[in-house]
Amino acid sequence: MLKKCVFDAAGQLINIGEWTSPSPMPQGAYLKECEVIQTEDGGYALAEDYSALRRAAYPPYSVWDVLDEVLKHIDFAPGSKLEQIQAERMAVKMKYPKPE
Repeated sequence: MLKKCVFDAAGQLINIGEWTSPSPMPQGAYLKECEVIQTEDGGYALAEDYSALRRAAYPPYSVWDVLDEVLKHIDFAPGSKLEQIQAERMAVKMKYPKPE
């Protein structure tokens, strides 16, 4: 769908849709009709902005969830810093177990 988009003087997108802020548009800003898509979270992104589209579509896992899952599947070299980190993480998990 086409929507009016506001870009700053350097060409960076600063708003999708009409400028509704009570403050005036920044000096040098301009309007341009652009192809946009509605993301899964209800927001809008430029159809050409793959990084915004990816961020909106990625599963809602935190960095901690991903790191925990990765560390579960690594064979640590004996005496390595990663082995020490994992031992410390496991001690915390034992101290504060996840409720069943």
